[in-house]
Amino acid sequence: MKKTIYSLLAITALLFSSCESFTELEPKGKNLLTTTDQLEMLLNKEYEGCSSDMRQMAGDMIYAYSNVATIISQPVKTRNVIIWTYDEANMDKMAELTSSDQDYTNFYGYIGTIANPILSKIDAASGTEADKKLLKSEALTLRAWSFYMLVNKFAKAYNPATAATDPGIILMTEDKDIQTAQSKSTVEEVYQQILKDANEAIEIDGLPNSAVNKMRFSKPTAYAVKALALLNMQKYDEAEEVAKQAIAINGTINNYNTSYLGSTQGYITGGTYPVINRGKKGTDEDYFLNGNSESFNAYTPTTMANFEDGHAYKDKMSNMKMMYDYMMDAGVSMLGETGFNFTYDLNSFWNDGGLRSTQMYLTIAECETHKGNYDTAMEYLDS
Repeated sequence: MKKTIYSLLAITALLFSSCESFTELEPKGKNLLTTTDQLEMLLNKEYEGCSSDMRQMAGDMIYAYSNVATIISQPVKTRNVIIWTYDEANMDKMAELTSSDQDYTNFYGYIGTIANPILSKIDAASGTEADKKLLKSEALTLRAWSFYMLVNKFAKAYNPATAATDPGIILMTEDKDIQTAQSKSTVEEVYQQILKDANEAIEIDGLPNSAVNKMRFSKPTAYAVKALALLNMQKYDEAEEVAKQAIAINGTINNYNTSYLGSTQGYITGGTYPVINRGKKGTDEDYFLNGNSESFNAYTPTTMANFEDGHAYKDKMSNMKMMYDYMMDAGVSMLGETGFNFTYDLNSFWNDGGLRSTQMYLTIAECETHKGNYDTAMEYLDS
């Protein structure tokens, strides 16, 4: 009898022990990262390049594979036509013509799966103070950059007279409940959050002058995001000062006439042509790489005529004319228009959505232009 009782007691104790182990499991969906090493793994992200929307809005670049004039003349306006023609009368149709948006998904994804989880856990995480400062600074910079990219695409441009009431974007910070619907903040509130994050990253002083690779954030990136935000806010003296701080850390400008060079071969006669080859890991002027290969982007004859003779982009940008060994007009075959050319660089990543030193020189030049100092602006443009 005693043996039976002892056996039952042993089984009961074992069951209680098993139940205790089961109840100590962390619930599904909870952030289980508790060390700086674990949190840093979130930053090992290959950030995807931006969509072509902003590039087409901001320049003379066109993504098309048929006659542009014919596409534009159609009575039913497509999403691309509205973008190409700056058609404000049909801008309200953009939402219904956009079933999903790569930029919206990506940038809120960076905030929600990388920046905010780090910021919510870093103070309590085990690890050195130096590592904590690095990760916190990097997460803040990532979030500031993401908010900057989002507000520039999905809200009105900053207007000092109306920014306090203009609808902006949702500011999803680490203290917000992701299960609860959030309201949009104003454009002013968004820019203040961008500056808050960038300033805190700078004040913590945890970022290195040069990151371990170009897909990690470094000290110049925090200054760059801040400078770009201030430029949009039309605070030209402040923007210029911060841009100069970024350049003081890394002011390198690539000379594509002497560096990052390669060759490409035509498909018809096999001709070989010198071209720019940036590679896919970033270059010296890149602070942070968020890029894509450059292909099938049409640039107009007018655009090419604006480049000075000897300009590396004009002479060494891999393009469809080279692929055709200069025997065919790429514009005629692709668009039905003469004189257009198409980029065709599958070997490089061009930093269209990231941060780089050249943006800072352009920021300073724009600030000086707004102040009427045209000669000074030209000096920075000619750097």
